[in-house]
Amino acid sequence: MLAHVTYLPLPALCNTVAAGRRISFMEREDGSHNKTRVVSAAVRRFPQFELTVHRLLNRDETFRDMCEELVEAELALSSVEQLGPELREARRAEWQEVVDRWVEEIGAALNAEVAKIPGLPGRVRMPPHSLPKK
Repeated sequence: MLAHVTYLPLPALCNTVAAGRRISFMEREDGSHNKTRVVSAAVRRFPQFELTVHRLLNRDETFRDMCEELVEAELALSSVEQLGPELREARRAEWQEVVDRWVEEIGAALNAEVAKIPGLPGRVRMPPHSLPKK
């Protein structure tokens, strides 16, 4: 017997296709960019590396994509409450796992970037919620 699964669509802010090309979360159809949510998602977790986040967002498409995916996953996670009770907890766990993975990837990218800077001690400290559960 197949179970019926209902997925909550991501808000309209997420990736769309217009005129045959993909429009990223950061780009509006008029060509302007809205980095606020993307910057906020990374800086909220790694405030001590705000400058590095800005630098990477401006020059590294892969890092930018990771941060965009994090924002989309956060939006989906925040929308889980709109689901019926039978799906809510399963979807919440799934989206939380996706958010945690992106936080880990972004932390690794920041670690790699910080390691390139001579004279900077230490590594990015992972936020407590992204540490493995015991």
